[in-house]
Amino acid sequence: MKLKHVLLVLVLIPTILVLGCISQESEKPEDALSISELLENPVYDTEVTIYGEVSLLGELFCPCFELTSGEKTVQVWYDLMVEDDGKERPPVSVEEIENGDLVTVTGELKTEGKHRSRNDFWASSIQYQNSAADESVIIAIYSDEGAANSCIQATTNMFEWMGYTVRLVKAVHINNEKLDNFSILCIPGGDMYQYSQDISSTGKENIRNFIRDGGSYIGICGGAYFTGEKIIWQGDQLPLIPLRIFPGTTQGPIDEIAPYPYCIMCEVSIMDHSHPITQSEGPLWIAYCYGPMFLPNENADIDVLGEYEIVNQPAMVAFEYGKGKVFIIGTHPEFEEDSERDGLPIEDELDDQGSDWELMRKAVLWCLEK
Repeated sequence: MKLKHVLLVLVLIPTILVLGCISQESEKPEDALSISELLENPVYDTEVTIYGEVSLLGELFCPCFELTSGEKTVQVWYDLMVEDDGKERPPVSVEEIENGDLVTVTGELKTEGKHRSRNDFWASSIQYQNSAADESVIIAIYSDEGAANSCIQATTNMFEWMGYTVRLVKAVHINNEKLDNFSILCIPGGDMYQYSQDISSTGKENIRNFIRDGGSYIGICGGAYFTGEKIIWQGDQLPLIPLRIFPGTTQGPIDEIAPYPYCIMCEVSIMDHSHPITQSEGPLWIAYCYGPMFLPNENADIDVLGEYEIVNQPAMVAFEYGKGKVFIIGTHPEFEEDSERDGLPIEDELDDQGSDWELMRKAVLWCLEK
């Protein structure tokens, strides 16, 4: 009997190992490279996404950890990433990472330099594979007239990268139906005047009720303009009825950064290092395309998370609205100027200096907290 049991175990062990290998291989994130694939044909100073298991986090004499997959390992740096010209890359949060976690890391494989070794990997974002996004979370993105196709595409790719389900919605849906099936409504970059015309007074009230009842709103550029009690465009108040959930005025474009219709990279200084969205963020370098500043009313109960560095005016704001939450940003964190993962061509004249998708991931997580 014992011999039969031993033989059975010997038969089962290879089977389990094979099944385990198959299962592990099936968990490889889409469009991500293993470390062995990365090092087999290394491409330097070009953004790629890799995956693997974290080790030695907090045990090395550097802000870095080791990432292993395919029996190969690289050292991933998340801070003190200094170029030869002295320019420092923004840090990436590792607060939720532990040794043994499976993560995907977007960044660049580096050549040897003054402040780095060959094959160091500099991170621009880290996503946690262990804690998969809640499949019940559905993010609605407004995709009707006025919403820029590039913004719809990039925002969709960004939220899907986070693991959430995305649904595109039109004005007729917002005007005639409740939004209870969604967790978050995102109105992306585009024409806030068109938004105000197509989304009726009933639709605007549907959005406000959705947020009051525990939903959340994310507004980017045009979608952020739309939230103000008043909208100032090129010095004049627009003759429209906005959403009126931000307690103040949304005003732009900011000519000191770039006048309409020009786009440029701009610096956003972090003003609140205690907020869950920005507590681990350094200065941000984000695309600006004639977005708003946020001018709150006196005693408005909001959190100013970031300011346009050049004019010292709010660029990123978060606040509660009834039982729900609102996050608005005047820049374009959805655009990945150094990568095509946003579904758009790489902009050679713009240097992203790191992804802003991790910032937006934390914004979504904050919005979903109850």
